Amino acid sequence: MTAASARPRIDWRRVFVEGTVIVVSILLAFAIDAWWDGRKDRAAERQLLASIERDLLDSRSELLRVMEFQQTHGVSLDRFVDASPAELAVLAEDSARFMLRRFLLTATFQPFDAALRARDLSVITDPRIREGVLSWLAHSEDVLENNAMLTEAFGAVSHAGGLNALAIRTGRTSLQRQSAAATLAEWRRDDRVIAELLRKESIESNTERKAARLLEITDELLALLRAES
Repeated sequence: MTAASARPRIDWRRVFVEGTVIVVSILLAFAIDAWWDGRKDRAAERQLLASIERDLLDSRSELLRVMEFQQTHGVSLDRFVDASPAELAVLAEDSARFMLRRFLLTATFQPFDAALRARDLSVITDPRIREGVLSWLAHSEDVLENNAMLTEAFGAVSHAGGLNALAIRTGRTSLQRQSAAATLAEWRRDDRVIAELLRKESIESNTERKAARLLEITDELLALLRAES
């Protein structure tokens, strides 16, 4: 017997079958891992989208509140500017206090955006929703910038009108020993007060426009989210 014939024969068929089983097992394990990761990502996406929808609904209510206040304030200021000091002086005290409060109070937008500012927006598979969220955040920042301007204008009006914190909060001017109607009549004679009120109205009108645009984006994004669910 020769040395070559003494070597054991390799069962290549068996080697091929065993190798194929090993490769298929590895690929199957990778596929199962990918499937499981995909399920976890999808669950995370659904949870994030649900949180975003809740934030948007709450923010939408805030936007409507701000816009309603700005519209009411505009009516009050028009009535004030169109009236003479003598007409304001005899205004019913309840109406005068209401008008005074409208001038000295303002509505600022407080967004509900914890989910919208989530760091990992990559789990959102729909690019339209991702772009919508980024657009919402950008326009929300515009409204928030106006909030700071409104706060400054509020201080300027109260300073020009010479009212203290109690008067601002209640619309009562008893600490100045005069009625709210008399205060409005004095303000109507003071060009500085009128200028500050008009400036505040301009900022509020700008805020209303920006809030209206943000409301449109909110509704568009909510429609996308509802279509996704």
